[in-house]
Amino acid sequence: RLVNKWVGAKNKEELYNLLTNTIMIRRLKKDVLKELPEKNRIKVPLDITDGKSQKVLAEVQQAQKTMRELSRESLMNGDGRQRSQGFLEIWRKTGEAKIGAVKDYLDYLLDNDCKMLVFAHHRSMLDKLEEKVEGILHIKGSSAGKNFGLIRIDGQTPQTKRPELVKKFQEDDDIRVAVLSITACSEGLTLTAASVVVFAELYWVPGTIEQAEARVHRIGQTKSCVDIHYLIARGSPDEAVYACLKRKKEDTSAILNGEVETLKAYDSPIGSGGRRFGGIKRMRSIAELMNTVEAAVEEVTEEMPPAAKRSVTSLGDG
Repeated sequence: RLVNKWVGAKNKEELYNLLTNTIMIRRLKKDVLKELPEKNRIKVPLDITDGKSQKVLAEVQQAQKTMRELSRESLMNGDGRQRSQGFLEIWRKTGEAKIGAVKDYLDYLLDNDCKMLVFAHHRSMLDKLEEKVEGILHIKGSSAGKNFGLIRIDGQTPQTKRPELVKKFQEDDDIRVAVLSITACSEGLTLTAASVVVFAELYWVPGTIEQAEARVHRIGQTKSCVDIHYLIARGSPDEAVYACLKRKKEDTSAILNGEVETLKAYDSPIGSGGRRFGGIKRMRSIAELMNTVEAAVEEVTEEMPPAAKRSVTSLGDG
């Protein structure tokens, strides 16, 4: 049987007004905790270059084509189970295809003297990340005469052990990385010793992503800004998941906050082969420059008449 497909939202302003006038009170973190540092999101394109990973990516792309055909059949017979299972497998294999490029990028980031959180969703991806990061830290620690290490927390980590692991990450300077499950570690952990967050895999729910970011972007963060890196493999389902995240963020913010907010991220000039571009400090300076420009434009347009203001603010819409 034919079933309708629903995407996005309508009458968002009306729903927001109904909620706020009846049952909802909202207090946003940006309004309550004004002392929090700037949050810079950076979208990092990864090129899949090694032969084995390219083969896996080709399998993923072929599976995507198959799933599109299956989606049409599912719409006709109303059975989406096979389609859902197929998408989950494609999502998992995307992580497998990009692990080499992710490892190279983490190697590059760890050249800087910083702590970081690395998030992923699938257990297989977490296992590979732990293995790769341990290798990177061993090499860098040996050259520095130190014993660099990591912690890992996922759904199988006992609740009784989590405080001990968090304390170790927060207090031991040689524990450089926390490898974390997006769903198991997006709430309840304070990891403000880090100021860098890397999403090796994405997740479909923007609220979960933002909660994961908040492990470092919270009271106790002493750095001047927090850098969030979204690692997105070119030509992979990552691009569709990221677009979905942006759309969902815009819809939910319009409904809950009364204004459209986007998951704004600067396009990185670096990518997986970016060691030659000057590093995290350069990316941070680009983000800060863009923030300064945007603030200046807002200040200038505030004094303009409505017609002129509309023409200026529409310049970035094309």
